[in-house]
Amino acid sequence: MRKLISLLVLLQAVCTLGAQVKLTPEVGVSMLKTGYDNASVGVSPRVGVGLDYFFNQNENNWAVSSGLYFYQKKQMSSASLLHTTDNGIYPLDKYASADFFQNGKADHYQFIQDKSHREYLQLPVMVKYKYDIDEHYAVALSVGGYAAYRIGSGGTYKETTFRPGESKPSYTEKEEGGSFPSDTRWEAGFSTKVSLYAHKMVVNCGYDLNLLHWDTNKNQHLISLGVGYCF
Repeated sequence: MRKLISLLVLLQAVCTLGAQVKLTPEVGVSMLKTGYDNASVGVSPRVGVGLDYFFNQNENNWAVSSGLYFYQKKQMSSASLLHTTDNGIYPLDKYASADFFQNGKADHYQFIQDKSHREYLQLPVMVKYKYDIDEHYAVALSVGGYAAYRIGSGGTYKETTFRPGESKPSYTEKEEGGSFPSDTRWEAGFSTKVSLYAHKMVVNCGYDLNLLHWDTNKNQHLISLGVGYCF
């Protein structure tokens, strides 16, 4: 009899825990913005599964939010440079080009296009508060941090050099391998997310600030937008 009672208590505890845990598969995109003036916003895929543990069986108010996500960070930059005979380097514009060319100081022109991508697995840990608007609709705010590990990377580097008087410019293109030895494989930082619920569907808008920079002088802002289904 005692074993039966213990088993019933255990089953009740498991069912209660299951009622307070929600899984949310999610698909969407992420957008990376760095502090470089010549870098454009890179849009990449983002997929994963979110996990919420609510402190009550109504699945609202306070919760701990986590999960596992895969995303890609794309960075694209370009530059047009004027190299002078005295080893000076200047941003290329029509005024600088005309001035240096007329004075005979223009040595060569350089056009650079750099594209890179890095793939990560991310584990966020946040405190979440969910407010039920009515029976079918709710809003939530999550605040906390995250850690991510880089599982892949690559890119291309293209360079065109033109010297005054030459009939054809020289062209260089190379593949950047997946090592990026100067980078740390780990990322960690601040994370926040706003969620809008409609029945079983949820729309998430998140923001991550990486504190372990590739370049310590430039911040990295990652904005994500995704759609999920709550189980």
